Amino acid sequence: MYIFKSGNDYIAIDAGNDADNIQQQLNKLGIDKAKIRAIFLTHADQDHVGAVSLFANAKVYVSQHEKPLIDGTIKRTYSRSINADYTLVQDKQIVSVNSITVECIATPGHTPGSISLVLESGEAFVGDLAMSGFPRLSGPGPFVLGDDPEVMKTSWQLLLDEGARQIYPSHGKPFDAGVFSQY
Repeated sequence: MYIFKSGNDYIAIDAGNDADNIQQQLNKLGIDKAKIRAIFLTHADQDHVGAVSLFANAKVYVSQHEKPLIDGTIKRTYSRSINADYTLVQDKQIVSVNSITVECIATPGHTPGSISLVLESGEAFVGDLAMSGFPRLSGPGPFVLGDDPEVMKTSWQLLLDEGARQIYPSHGKPFDAGVFSQY
């Protein structure tokens, strides 16, 4: 879960899974969960959506292609329905929340409806499209599990074409987007 200050409020990328732990971390940072006004879900895996109900004041954004997973109409062992109102984002859409503008880009591969979020600064938040650490222990690069590895490669190239310079995976440390070039 990544959190950004946006005016007097905050936005989050993914909601994590452990609501108690997230609440503890927010308390340590002095962030009132009611001040998180928007959450962008990179995909509908349980570890990304499980604690979304903690943020009752947040508008939830999710890919139109993940809607069946969010609604629970497709059964996957790691997904479940979430109780939240949400807004569907198209395959490429600009969303502004107070002072932060996010480009939501469809980047399938890990799941068919995965999205990545690219800020004007070139920072790209890619969910599980890439990793830098567990379970990928050999350094930054592609995630070892996905619905379609070839589609993932196309998504990595799309991020480079959209100006991504720094990759922020959901699991592991940030890394230079140039790593994608070797794949």
